[in-house]
Amino acid sequence: MMQTEVRTAEETEGGKPILGTILTTAPEIMDGSGSYNEKTDVYSFGLVMWEVATRQRLFASYLEKGSVSQFVHAICKEHKRPRIPEDILPDLRVLIEKCWHSNRADDVLKLRCLRTLLVQKGYTKLRSSVAYTQDIVTIERFGEILDWFGPIVYRRRGSPSCFILDEMKSLLEKQWFFGDVSAQEAQSLLGKERGCFLVRFTSNPKYPGCFTVSRISASGQPSHIRIIKKDNRVSVADDKDFESLTQLVEQLGPVLRLEKPCPKPSKYWVIFKSGQEEEDDASDTSSLDSLSDDSEEEEARATEPIVEHGRTKTPHVHQQP
Repeated sequence: MMQTEVRTAEETEGGKPILGTILTTAPEIMDGSGSYNEKTDVYSFGLVMWEVATRQRLFASYLEKGSVSQFVHAICKEHKRPRIPEDILPDLRVLIEKCWHSNRADDVLKLRCLRTLLVQKGYTKLRSSVAYTQDIVTIERFGEILDWFGPIVYRRRGSPSCFILDEMKSLLEKQWFFGDVSAQEAQSLLGKERGCFLVRFTSNPKYPGCFTVSRISASGQPSHIRIIKKDNRVSVADDKDFESLTQLVEQLGPVLRLEKPCPKPSKYWVIFKSGQEEEDDASDTSSLDSLSDDSEEEEARATEPIVEHGRTKTPHVHQQP
C-alpha cells in the first residue's frame, strides 16, 4: 500500500508541489505541464462523483501496487481512468467522462451540464418549501434521516449489503411516497377518490422513524394508519412485519385497501419518471408553515379500522393519533 495518498514534488515528474490527494490530482499537475485552476478542479470533481456513484475506492489497484511513478505514468501517459459501471445513469456517465476528459477547456459547458442535471431536474423538486436561516444540517435532523432510512449499511435476507442511499432511492422513486407532509396536506392531496393512498413520515415526535399511510376509505373518508419501524423492520400489526416499506405496501395493499397511488405525484417521484412534465413551481413551493398545528387532532378524528365491513376482526393497528 502507498504510505500516504498525499505526495510532494520530488515524487512527481514536473518538480512542482502537489497540494492535496494525488488520486484526484489532474494529469497536468502531476506531470508539471499546468497549474491549479478551474480545469483541474473539474477533473477532481469528476473523480469524486465516480467514487460517490460507485461507492468504490478510487484507483484501488494502484494503491495496492504502492508505486507513485507507475500511477503517474498510467494517468498522464496512458490516460487511464476508472471504469464506469454499466448501471450508472447515462447522463451521469456523460458528465463524469466530460470532467476527466483530456480536453477540459469548456468549463462553462460542464457547469451548465451540472446545473441541468442536478438543479433543474432534481434540486428544484427536493428543495424545502420552508424558509431556513442556517446552512447546516442539525444532528437532530440527521438522526431523523437515519431513523427513517437507516442504518447506513444493512443486510437483508438473501441479499448483499445495501447502503442507506439505496433505501432512500427505492422509496423516493415510488409514486405513493410523499415524505415530509402533514395529515392535513395529505388529505388535500388525496382528494375524495376511494382507494387512493400515500405514505409519509409520521410527524409525531413520540414515534421516531415511523411512517403513516394516509388513504381514502371505501366510505370516502380519510384515515391514517401508523407504520411502526423496529429493528430495521416495519409493521402495522404486532403479529406481522416486513423487511421494507415497499414490501409492506405491496403485500398488505389488498388488506388495507391501498388501490391507487395519490393522483398527484410526489415531488420526489417526478425526478425518476422519464418524460414527466415539469410541475408548476407554485405546487412545489406551497408553504408547509401554513399548515394547521392541530393536524394530529385531524388525524385522530379521521382514523378508522382497516376492515370497515363484515365480521372479520380488525387486527391491532397503530392508528396515527
